[in-house]
Amino acid sequence: MRTEDTIAAISTPIGKGGIGIIRISGKDTFAIAEKVLRGSKGISDAESHRLYNGYFVNPESGEKLDEVMYVKMNAKNSYTREDMIEINTHGGVYLIKRLLEVVLSQGARLAEAGEFTFRAFINGRIDLTQAEAVADLIESENEKSLKTAIRQVAGELKNSIKEIKDEIIDIYSNSEAEIDFVEEDIEREDKDSVIKRLKKTSNNLEKMIESYQAGRYYKSGIKVGIFGRVNVGKSSLFNALIGKDRVIVSEQPGTTRDVIDGEIEHNGLVLKFFDTAGIREGKGIIENEGIKRTKLIMENSDIAVLVIDSDDIKKDEDLEVYNELKEKFSENRNVLIAYNKIDLIEDIAEIEIVISNKEIRNIFISAKEKIGIDKIIDAIIDNVDADKSLENNNILIVNVRHHELLKRANEGIERLIKGYTEKIPNEFLAIDFSETIENLGKITGDVSSDDLLNRIFSKFCIGK
Repeated sequence: MRTEDTIAAISTPIGKGGIGIIRISGKDTFAIAEKVLRGSKGISDAESHRLYNGYFVNPESGEKLDEVMYVKMNAKNSYTREDMIEINTHGGVYLIKRLLEVVLSQGARLAEAGEFTFRAFINGRIDLTQAEAVADLIESENEKSLKTAIRQVAGELKNSIKEIKDEIIDIYSNSEAEIDFVEEDIEREDKDSVIKRLKKTSNNLEKMIESYQAGRYYKSGIKVGIFGRVNVGKSSLFNALIGKDRVIVSEQPGTTRDVIDGEIEHNGLVLKFFDTAGIREGKGIIENEGIKRTKLIMENSDIAVLVIDSDDIKKDEDLEVYNELKEKFSENRNVLIAYNKIDLIEDIAEIEIVISNKEIRNIFISAKEKIGIDKIIDAIIDNVDADKSLENNNILIVNVRHHELLKRANEGIERLIKGYTEKIPNEFLAIDFSETIENLGKITGDVSSDDLLNRIFSKFCIGK
């Protein structure tokens, strides 16, 4: 991205609304604003961060195009650390596009996606973790993802990474001093003390790495696949869980041929449910494709709900589905078993339990009568244990890039611990020190490449 130009863009969603905002940033911002804005004071005399009323005019004809409110922001305290103007216009689609065209005709160029935030990063107002959190803030769809993004925009992750990096640099500098001034009478740190410091740092990194699972749930939601053999009530359960009749329910086997999805928000977490085709030998091209898509959902779900017809248990077939689920799900991706149609059972105690395993949670429900639905939702929340993860970690990692770099940094620290334990000479540990510091620096943007920055900021909307 070119940073010497003055840029402009519409910073509000395109569409009819009460207001729209045009944002301008760069060295010629105030000169352009002087041409297009008429208020009680000229732009040069206007105070920074004060809202003014005036008119947007076409400088070529002097025609008033709209009555507006505008804010001048001097570079020192603006979002981009450049001179900025934000113009609040009426929100008509044609109107705001016309006003932007006038701004562009006076010497600004249209901003690229994420360019305002890119300039905030380049000019040192925010680091890369905060820049990425701005995108997360905009995309937040639930309370907990919003709170997590706000904390990172405020710099909590940046500060934690800085503390860890400073500690590694301090240990490294002491190590280098021992090498460079081997004949000097300098105080050397005891190796056991160094190992202790490195282990403490590694423990802090591990907590951050472990928080990624919960962070991913907060950011992207929890994917819950509903599985089972045909005609056990999967679609009825899906409808009951999302609170609406999204799927046609029929006693005819194999009604669901495709994956249907729906979501709800529960205690600030988004639960994304997927109704799947019954697992059996397909009887045609369409049904086989449905079963193929069911197995794809198995691969990508965080939680599986296996539905069993408690009024018509077919143990061998139900076990076959269960065993296939267990092959796909790791230890942290749990399987819940929902015994459906208990409204048809006189005594629940007589229901044959298909899987006898203390780690497996059996829930008795009636999707048709909406019995036990809340227990399934509670079990999903209990199993992911996201709330507990947040309580135990001051920092919640939500970004896969951060997660991978933290793992690499921690691997470097583990190699250093091993090196000090085995009394490897300091000069041979320099590479591990450098790589660890570099990986931490990549998280905050202290170490970055143009390709990395372009990939990150291209995901932003234009105007941000």
